[in-house]
Amino acid sequence: MKRVLMVCGSPRQPSSTNAVAEWVREGAVAAGAKVQAINTARLQYKSNGCTACMGCQRAKEFVCVIADDAAPLLASIPEYDVLVFVTPLYFFGPSAQLKIFWDRMYSLFKYDAATGTIIHRLRHMTFGLVATGGGAGFAPLEDTVKAFADFCGCRWEKLVVPYVEYQKGVQGNRELQQKAVSFGRQLVAAQQP
Repeated sequence: MKRVLMVCGSPRQPSSTNAVAEWVREGAVAAGAKVQAINTARLQYKSNGCTACMGCQRAKEFVCVIADDAAPLLASIPEYDVLVFVTPLYFFGPSAQLKIFWDRMYSLFKYDAATGTIIHRLRHMTFGLVATGGGAGFAPLEDTVKAFADFCGCRWEKLVVPYVEYQKGVQGNRELQQKAVSFGRQLVAAQQP
């Protein structure tokens, strides 16, 4: 059974982003995956993102040394098969709530001075991006997730939903619902090269 972690960065509840994420979750579960979703906007942080304290680099384990709600979640990421970033598009990038968590993922990487390589335990994963927005302009966000996946040697997939009406949202959009459920199934079925 594949394990999926959905890291949701929408600060609004309910939201169009979370509605689409729920459909993606339904598709992944229907495909036989076990899915955990976390809402980064609801985590209690001791700092506003990575503080560059380098404690994670001195630690033997791949952990963030800032003891707060995010630390155990970050440490658990390598246990999953699929990591899905879920965010509304905010000024050509992810929400601040997702970015804070994202930056702390630095703790999952170590530099091996002897070999000049970066060591991590994410290569087995598939990354997903689920993004919604009131307009276009997703390319910088997509490029960032693609660069991150390439850096890790991971496959990645995307579901981008532009022109979501702010007031109406996505509720009742059966075509989008089917597309999102299908995307959830696709993430679970994806095989690493």
